[in-house]
Amino acid sequence: MEEAVLVFDRMVERDVVNWTSLINVYILKGDVRAALRLCLLMVFEGVRPNSVTLASLLSACGESKNLMDGRCLHGWAISQKLESNVMVETSLIDMYAKCNCVNIRFQVFKKTLKKMVPWNAILAGCIHNRLGNEAIKLFKEMLIEGVKPDGATLKSFLPAYAIRADLQQAVNMHLPEGLDYCHTEIDTAVVDAYSKCGSLESAHKIFK
Repeated sequence: MEEAVLVFDRMVERDVVNWTSLINVYILKGDVRAALRLCLLMVFEGVRPNSVTLASLLSACGESKNLMDGRCLHGWAISQKLESNVMVETSLIDMYAKCNCVNIRFQVFKKTLKKMVPWNAILAGCIHNRLGNEAIKLFKEMLIEGVKPDGATLKSFLPAYAIRADLQQAVNMHLPEGLDYCHTEIDTAVVDAYSKCGSLESAHKIFK
């Protein structure tokens, strides 16, 4: 940590990559406040944070449930016309979900172009807030709109059946064909769904 700060302080010129790298060092250390202060100093020195900077800070605010600063970053993203960047969109959805702001999260999602990553984020947010019915409804809407789910989508979505404890739907679940995903991760999610629905026999069959 100290070495990173020393190298940064010795730089004659610092660009957005240098600033963002040091911000991420503070985030990894768990010092979100210091990361936010560094971002403010960055702006004062005339360097404009980019989508990577914002996404990192928004994710950190979500993990620390720092809604106030997260909303300030959201406002700044709008003023800088960065809110439509896919990394920023995804981080906003994730941040609001982890801060339990369900309505705001859906508002952000509705403004996106509904690319793959925001769908994954909104599904994961539903699971985080234990909104199983909403997750299943959104997954069906996603398929109707012709968006092809990937492994991350399925991993985010499958716990919805466990939340609902709906064994019949879990057993009758049919995944779209031709998907590129890690079978181990998906099988683990299916096993979890069966187990929480009370069907240890079905879970054991998948595990074997």
